[in-house]
Amino acid sequence: MQKQGESNGVEGLRMVEGGEFKSMEPNLRGIAALFSPETGIIDSHRLMEYFLSSARDKGVMVAYNSEVTEIDQERGRYKITVKNKNESLAINSAVVINSSGLDSDKVAESAGIKLEENAYQLHYCKGQYFRVNPGKARLLRRLSYPVPKPASGGLGVHATPDLGGGLRLGPDDQYLHNRIKDYAVDENKRGEFYASAVKFMPFIKEEDLSPDIAGIRPKLQEEGGGFRDFIIQEEGAKGFPGLINLIGIESPGLTASPAIAAYVRGLLR
Repeated sequence: MQKQGESNGVEGLRMVEGGEFKSMEPNLRGIAALFSPETGIIDSHRLMEYFLSSARDKGVMVAYNSEVTEIDQERGRYKITVKNKNESLAINSAVVINSSGLDSDKVAESAGIKLEENAYQLHYCKGQYFRVNPGKARLLRRLSYPVPKPASGGLGVHATPDLGGGLRLGPDDQYLHNRIKDYAVDENKRGEFYASAVKFMPFIKEEDLSPDIAGIRPKLQEEGGGFRDFIIQEEGAKGFPGLINLIGIESPGLTASPAIAAYVRGLLR
């Protein structure tokens, strides 16, 4: 993991163990850890508000609650049909950037991309979080991750402090079938979260955990399958010049969003 991180340009990675490990996180159970001093937390909602405000300042128009129903290629350009309530609007453009999250594979398909042939199919993987009792939250100072399991749907249940001084455990990984968008947190999962977290957080008890939030990852990796990375692809070689697909952008997509945007800008050029 350290070699992979360094090859990705992460600075300052080093192993800590023994007394140094205990001085950094005295309440954690572990033999050693890979320490990343550049890792931190952000207010994701404020970051998205900043992106939105910056885009609008540059003349971007945002249309909410709108569905792309068709993308037709016409004389080297694209006619995008967008449905908003009971109205439909056709937009003509030389460039289409498909960054539509959970439905990005279906949007690519509507433009003419063959999903199976290109292995672009998405698989929904739900991640649930439980919140730790505030009295126990202060016993952890940093984001703490167990060693991830091979072929799992995520990094495993880990501990994430927030800017308000709270602490969340999660997410787990539960593949959803038939593209069901289920955001409910199953209170019956408390025991599983506790059993996973107490291995490295011995100070918590099962009753310290309460259901919090859930999200869904748009994964290219099938359940039980090998790791699949993001797809960020200009589709000119497939006969769709000017169509850029961003598919399977899950965590750390938000963290990497400025770098992804710069990369897409480079593809446009």
